[in-house]
Amino acid sequence: MISPVIDMTGKTKALIQMKHMVDHYENSYQIGIATRKDNGTWNPVWTKTVTASVPAEMVSVVAENADLNSSTFQFCIFLSGNSYNLNDWYMDDITLFAPYNFDAGIASIGVPNYFLDDTPVNGNVINFGSTEITSLKMSYQIGEQTPVVQDFTGLNLGFGDDFDFEFTQLMSLDPGSYDLTVKIVEVNGQASDDLADNNIVEKAFSVPSQSVSRRPLFEEFTSSTCGPCASFNSSFFNGFTTTNADQITLVKYQMNWPGSGDPYYTAEGGVRRNYYGVNAVPQLFVDGMSTAATGAVVNSVFAQQLSEPAFLNIDGFHTINGTEIEVVGNFNSFVGLSNMTAYLVVFENVTTQNTGGNGETSFKHVMMKMVPNANGSSLTLEDGCLNQIHQVVDLAGTHIEEYTDLGVAIFLQDNTSKYIMQSNYSTEQNAPYYTVTFTKTGNGYTNLFAGDYYYYENGTVTLKAGSKNGFVFDKWIVNGADVTEPNYEFNITANSTVEAVFTEAESFTVDISVEGDGAVTPEAGSHTYYAGSNFTLTAVPAENYHFVKYVINGTDETTNPLEVTVN
Repeated sequence: MISPVIDMTGKTKALIQMKHMVDHYENSYQIGIATRKDNGTWNPVWTKTVTASVPAEMVSVVAENADLNSSTFQFCIFLSGNSYNLNDWYMDDITLFAPYNFDAGIASIGVPNYFLDDTPVNGNVINFGSTEITSLKMSYQIGEQTPVVQDFTGLNLGFGDDFDFEFTQLMSLDPGSYDLTVKIVEVNGQASDDLADNNIVEKAFSVPSQSVSRRPLFEEFTSSTCGPCASFNSSFFNGFTTTNADQITLVKYQMNWPGSGDPYYTAEGGVRRNYYGVNAVPQLFVDGMSTAATGAVVNSVFAQQLSEPAFLNIDGFHTINGTEIEVVGNFNSFVGLSNMTAYLVVFENVTTQNTGGNGETSFKHVMMKMVPNANGSSLTLEDGCLNQIHQVVDLAGTHIEEYTDLGVAIFLQDNTSKYIMQSNYSTEQNAPYYTVTFTKTGNGYTNLFAGDYYYYENGTVTLKAGSKNGFVFDKWIVNGADVTEPNYEFNITANSTVEAVFTEAESFTVDISVEGDGAVTPEAGSHTYYAGSNFTLTAVPAENYHFVKYVINGTDETTNPLEVTVN
């Protein structure tokens, strides 16, 4: 990949950056960045010998050679070796910087998208200027909370140098969704530098109410005409998936190459192939992440994913009647999740009639149908709520060999990152199923949404309710009978109706004032809160002042911050 000609006259230094990730296949090769001028010889300024997959990383390299200070400057990103030895090389955000006189920029922040425990705010700052950076004052702010400010001193950052920062005050938050803003407040004691735009980074994240064990999803793209597929499956992967069958979810997509390809290829498998950008087989994805098809790498990634928490439970059931399958998938989330897709995948446990000459005579967990199709079903989930997908599909015309040998994989995938949030198999049920029709009066919290839910006979219907949005729980009406317990379960034996009834809560006015010099959150003035709701008082004294106490309805409270319940 070669850049266009760039006029760098008068510039003797340049910073070249890129984000990249390498999906390695075998052997070794070299990747790098090089520069030239006047269409001349390429001069490497960064190289890396690749012998294993390279996780996503940022490359920053300072070019300072004779190719600079030229009107015909170019740079390239190159691979030296046989491209057969890698599956993919992903690159993004490729940039060239000439140095400013005085500029620090936040390159990244390392806060995860979801976390439970108290967590630090950290990240990376780069000096984009020619002036050495010796100190930084930085802050982070969560929503409208009081900013946390910290000085980082003793630095020695030249042009292109970076610094990994971490605030000492951890984030300690209740479950919910938050917006984080990280700022560079001062550089070398000065309140501004040459470029303000890179001094602020914002990130949205969520704190779940709980975590559960993860069941990693393994998706293999393979073919019965592929020799390396046979080798990988027979020498390692078949044994691995058998040994770990109770801990993983497995789906295999048969591809229509090499040669004539697998006779069990489907267009839906092709959609999945294009989704991941698969261009070689075997190719393996673990929880949506490309994973080298070697025993050592697979075992390592499997162990890592088992240790990662999940923030929702998935289960489901299916019934088969002739060529028709009915599938119900349940998604119980412990965090708000948006821009997600749920997939229901019908597979055959073992097939034998799709041999293709690579020596394999049987094939495991072969995808037969994606329900309703390869695009899945869009889902938005809320903490503590049950989302359910119900589908009925005719499987006639698929490659199914035995209808008694089918299974269904269920998984939830983030559309942005392609990360698999959780997976599981559904269970086959021969018992009849029933419908629960749910409605709600008032706007309180329930773990169900208005609509129909499906349960097999004697399945447990779990109901949960709570105060929210100024409404308090009154009762359930279950098949015409009042139930006053907010958390209630019953076993279903017939079609049922459930109504949640809420009444509007009483509201109160809270007047907040400040004595002395300082600020308070919520700000001084009148605020309305519903009975039973909570808010947090946070006092920030002005310079030369200190916090003494809150006086709440005549009672002194010296804790700061202070959580207050309105009643």
